[in-house]
Amino acid sequence: MDLHVDQDTGQLYGVVMITIVGGSILAAIWRAGVFGPRAFEAAPKRRGALGLFDPFVAVAVLLVGMAAVGSFVGQPPPEDQMTPRRMFITMVATQAGALPAIVYILIRAGMVVEGGLLGFGFDPRRFGAAVRYALLGTVTAIPLTMAVSAIVMFVMQQLGLDAPQIAHEALRKMTEEGWGPTRWGLIISAVVLAPIVEETIFRGMWQTALLQSKVVLTPWAAIGITSVIFTLTHVQIANLNALPALFTLSLGLGYVYERSGSLLAPMLLHAIFNGLQIIIALNLPQTPAAS
Repeated sequence: MDLHVDQDTGQLYGVVMITIVGGSILAAIWRAGVFGPRAFEAAPKRRGALGLFDPFVAVAVLLVGMAAVGSFVGQPPPEDQMTPRRMFITMVATQAGALPAIVYILIRAGMVVEGGLLGFGFDPRRFGAAVRYALLGTVTAIPLTMAVSAIVMFVMQQLGLDAPQIAHEALRKMTEEGWGPTRWGLIISAVVLAPIVEETIFRGMWQTALLQSKVVLTPWAAIGITSVIFTLTHVQIANLNALPALFTLSLGLGYVYERSGSLLAPMLLHAIFNGLQIIIALNLPQTPAAS
């Protein structure tokens, strides 16, 4: 009896299993009432007077900061000329350019959010809740995110579209570089700096401002809108097949922020996700599809 399974059949079996696992997790989350109208009844409330102008001011400050830093390091080269070292410089420059926006967010939140920065999400008394919800997201949101990524990649491949296994440019550059200062710098930037910067801007400012501006009436609406914005900002650095997965991850990041009342929760979950992605990317066979 021939037990050989060709690559396409094996991939199909894998996608079916991933779909079953992901569907089971989603069903369990749905049954637990996470998406229901009472999902956030017991969650700590972030009251205050952040308005919609605040995230737009933060974005303006962010763009000015990035432009200022870019004037020192120069504009990044085209993707086909981007070296791992240049990618590291670009990532650090981007994060350094975000510093003025982070300062604005912290000052503004400290002024108008009830409880100041403690109420905004930096309350050490919520450390335990932050860790619990980050771990919850690790066993629910991350598997769902990876399931969505695998399904979208499979569908795109069947349609003959470009769907590389490593869909993020920074991850691709990590696989091209040996162990040394550049690879370690890329890892630290992705696992430590990026979660702090992105969660402060997206979950902290955008999600909170949407809720406090009364433009949206429910936390899930704020989480969804923030997730769309978060996904669109990654269009230039991630392949198309990664975008639905990033949107799924962002929903989980927004949920753990609302439920825990701590920005540490999405920061930890984001760091865990990025760390797992790095581990997977560095252990993939170095083939043209994964480069």
